[in-house]
Amino acid sequence: MDRSQDSHCRFPITTIVSIRIGWGLAIFLAIAGDWIANEKPLYCLYEEKHYFPILEAPLVEMGLKTWPAAFNRGNWREIPLQDAVQTLIPYSPGTIDRRNLGLRSPMQTWTSQSTRERHWLGTDRLGRDVLAGWIRGFRMALGIGVLSMLLAAGVGIFFGGFAGFYSNDRLRLSALKALVLAIWLAGACWWGWAALVTRGSSGPVFTWLLSWMVAGLLWWWIPFPGRRIAIPADSLLTWVIQAVDAIPALFFVFAFLPLFEKPGFAHVILLIALIRWTGIARLARAEFFRIRDLEYIQAARLLGVGPWRLAWSHILPNAMGSLWITLAYGMAASVLLEAYLGFLGVGLPSETVSWGSQMQQVRDSPSAWWLAVFPGLALFWMLYSLRKAGEKWQFNT
Repeated sequence: MDRSQDSHCRFPITTIVSIRIGWGLAIFLAIAGDWIANEKPLYCLYEEKHYFPILEAPLVEMGLKTWPAAFNRGNWREIPLQDAVQTLIPYSPGTIDRRNLGLRSPMQTWTSQSTRERHWLGTDRLGRDVLAGWIRGFRMALGIGVLSMLLAAGVGIFFGGFAGFYSNDRLRLSALKALVLAIWLAGACWWGWAALVTRGSSGPVFTWLLSWMVAGLLWWWIPFPGRRIAIPADSLLTWVIQAVDAIPALFFVFAFLPLFEKPGFAHVILLIALIRWTGIARLARAEFFRIRDLEYIQAARLLGVGPWRLAWSHILPNAMGSLWITLAYGMAASVLLEAYLGFLGVGLPSETVSWGSQMQQVRDSPSAWWLAVFPGLALFWMLYSLRKAGEKWQFNT
């Protein structure tokens, strides 16, 4: 049986279609969640003026638009709207239903004015709607998983490809230039970390970082005199990868998160990317090392194609087939790590609603089965779909 037949047997069309439908639903809920579960109406008429609160809320937060003071009080049910088009679920993930405080299962009797205001998946210990938080969990999981892996892929492919292309003997620089670049790299790490800690709010830090990056570009292209030496790019990358992989992922996050005064969404994405880039770099290094000496690459080199164009225009497209597999598995690991952090209550602000934060409440209230079952099923489906997608790419390459 050839590979295509074996791949078809392992992944029947029903499995592929179900995964695509599931992913389409997950992406839809992640993007359109605010239009489905929100205490703000889609449209309202107030004091003879038309408003679109869900669309206008981000503009109001940024100071680009103003709306009536009554809208800023937070309780939209008490606003005497003349007309309104409500969302399907009348609760935001952080909305506290004061008529149904505390843990309530989906089977209980609700104190509500209509069937629409029922909490179909129950409430958490604060009286927040579990279904609204469940929908928001898709945005949190996909947002952190996709963004962290995009960042990890950029870093891993660049450094892995650089090491695989040049190995230990193909990158030759003058000793003075190598020393200057080593100092520049240390300074770039320092100023990058300072900008991260200050969240880019410090003007001098941002100015120094920008100036340092420009100086690095100039130092790279300016010729330096002196004897050329071979830079062991492959060995240096291997040592860094071994050092990062030697630290367990959770320990790595716990060690660096306290360094931030107020950890947020961007910090979690960055730390996950710093953990996950090593696997991509290792595979990119192997693929570049394998492809760089193939006949068509040698022919392109003889035709005068430069090293950078050779690496990123000819080698990288042929290496991406294997890299997609690592990206799928890495995204699954990132989604699971985000759930771990939410379950442990670290990383994101305490008011952030995610699948992990919902399941975390079961530790104190084991009888609240709905807080474990529904987020757990969503997390299982995400991980299952990513694993199957990775296996499908693996058997198709």
